[in-house]
Amino acid sequence: MVHLMSAYREFEAVQRAMKILMTDMNSKLI
Repeated sequence: MVHLMSAYREFEAVQRAMKILMTDMNSKLI
């Protein structure tokens, strides 16, 4: 159960990083 929570937190961190990366890419293109 604890492992599942840590995996979910890791997934959330990856999603946040991807979102930041996408925003960064968009700002560079404009």
